[in-house]
Amino acid sequence: MEKMFLKRKPLVSVLFILLFLLATGFITYSFFLPRFIERRILPEFGRQLSSPLRGKVYRLGVSSAVFADITLGDPQSPGINIGLVQAEYSFSSLRAKKLTTIKINGLRLNLKFSQGRLVIPGLDLEKLSTQQTKNISKQPDTVNLPILPDSLQVQNGLLSFLYENEPYLIPFDLLATKKNLKDRNSPPVYRYILQVRPQGEDISVEGIIDLAANKGSFSLAAPSLDLNRFMGLVGLTPQTISVGHGSFLSRGRINLMPFQLVEVQVTCDLEPILFRRIPLKLGSSAAAADKKPAISYDFKNEQDQWLMEAKVAISEPLTASVNLNNTVTRKKDGGHSSGNFQIKVLTLPDSTARPQALQFLKKIPELAGIFAIDFDQNGTWQASVKTKGQETLGNISEALQVEFDNIVLNTALPTLILELIT
Repeated sequence: MEKMFLKRKPLVSVLFILLFLLATGFITYSFFLPRFIERRILPEFGRQLSSPLRGKVYRLGVSSAVFADITLGDPQSPGINIGLVQAEYSFSSLRAKKLTTIKINGLRLNLKFSQGRLVIPGLDLEKLSTQQTKNISKQPDTVNLPILPDSLQVQNGLLSFLYENEPYLIPFDLLATKKNLKDRNSPPVYRYILQVRPQGEDISVEGIIDLAANKGSFSLAAPSLDLNRFMGLVGLTPQTISVGHGSFLSRGRINLMPFQLVEVQVTCDLEPILFRRIPLKLGSSAAAADKKPAISYDFKNEQDQWLMEAKVAISEPLTASVNLNNTVTRKKDGGHSSGNFQIKVLTLPDSTARPQALQFLKKIPELAGIFAIDFDQNGTWQASVKTKGQETLGNISEALQVEFDNIVLNTALPTLILELIT
């Protein structure tokens, strides 16, 4: 019996050592490693972002991890709050620095508009931009991220925007999925769908994020927005202007790092507007052969210049078109904006159907001119507007014709020069 016990004792010792090592590994993996991530890894990421980063590791498993209560910025007024983050992975994906899925629930991004700039409290965007400029002499060809998930999902997201001490909350959801999931070595190209619900309205944004080319694209669709819900944002009241629903379509291209709008096209159609009891209908009339949207806007970013073109079509109370071309040149200490405008009245309605404010107008010639605006980073600006008048009447059909009772006045449009300085 004693010999059998001595033979079994080494086996028991080995099993005891194995159990001890497993228990030690389990305690280290489930307790010490999460605490190490909370106390060392997350603060280090925060230092790279120049802002305090805190969070808790709720679970760390062999195939998934759960983080919660993540804050970026001042704990009393953080720029970003995240309720819950769930990451799914495998050993092979971790070796390749890839995750299967990242799910975020309860993301809140706090923004405010201060001194003409968008600010994330506790996050120094200017410092981050300066660091990027130092590290990157020119725009990179690709964007390299430390970890690339196959899919990213954000549920119950909330954008909190503070404008002139008035808070505005914009809920959103996001789903981004990597293309060509079967080929893990394929270029990191993502297709995303963003659902935004400002003021309870639905706006859908879809597009492509191409990290390999450092570019992206988007298309926005808002088929029916109740615009009355947004009038308070621009300081208008129902007594001043009453609007109905509007439909918006937009598409464009962006650069990812540094973020930059490259090209944007926007078209929208609006229901009739009541401006101080005067009905105004934008867009082509029903009888027009060439249908035009109520408003179209084109934007291009070329080196240090922004090129913008806006067109407005009016069908009531008169048929008219408004064209605006503008170039903005950006400088370190400010910028310069210049362009031209054209207002052309095509037809006036019959006097019986004409609003009282337009009863005396019989003919309106084309109004065109140029403008220029100079501004600096301190908010000081000056502007000038000059219309192109007519020295002589020329063709009487090109003159401004006004009628008061039986008195008819024909005159050329005068040249108007207006200068504003702040």
